[in-house]
Amino acid sequence: MKLLSKKLQFHRLLLLTCVLLIVFSLGVPLAYAEEDGVLKTEASDAELERIRLSQCVFTIEDGEIYWMSLTEEELQEYAEYLKVELNLSTAAAAGILSNIQCESGFDPTKLGDDGEAFGICQWRGPRLDQMAEFCEGNDLNPVSLEGQMAFLVHDLQENYIYPYDLVRLVSDSPDGATDAAYYFCAYYEVPADPDSESADRVELCDILFYPSLLDLEEE
Repeated sequence: MKLLSKKLQFHRLLLLTCVLLIVFSLGVPLAYAEEDGVLKTEASDAELERIRLSQCVFTIEDGEIYWMSLTEEELQEYAEYLKVELNLSTAAAAGILSNIQCESGFDPTKLGDDGEAFGICQWRGPRLDQMAEFCEGNDLNPVSLEGQMAFLVHDLQENYIYPYDLVRLVSDSPDGATDAAYYFCAYYEVPADPDSESADRVELCDILFYPSLLDLEEE
């Protein structure tokens, strides 16, 4: 699945026009749900325009838009950061990044769960305190993407070695990418129902994040 690459950015408007034609011809509703990274409710013209005007990466499959809150440059930058700092494959980095998209949309100021969760990975309680202490102790802003990504690397290496090893050892393949997305959700994010909570992340990784990163590597 090809992402909308730099050389095709000027075709965004044409692509979205084609989307509308597909929707009208197939009767498939466009969808939008920012909290889980997949557009799943009916999208208005204003929402489509917002997507077009932004530089986010997205693709279309079976009449649904799958998107990320990142430019191509940001996607490549954060993937390379994780790969270098954590010695990860492209598939493993894609699995982590798809989780961050679904947790927070890469917004380091994101509040969740009635204000109890915060940041790109929606840390809470002692883990949130650890994030703030780590950033302050390393001259990083705890309300910045840079600071929180640095803490994520530290947290995996020092405090969550089991999920780190699971993600680090996946094969660099589509199956490895979806495995990484599941492992990171189940063992680092630790939701009450990992199978249910990981479904959107696995799908987003498979359809958008991993193919997009492969495309960028080929450019």
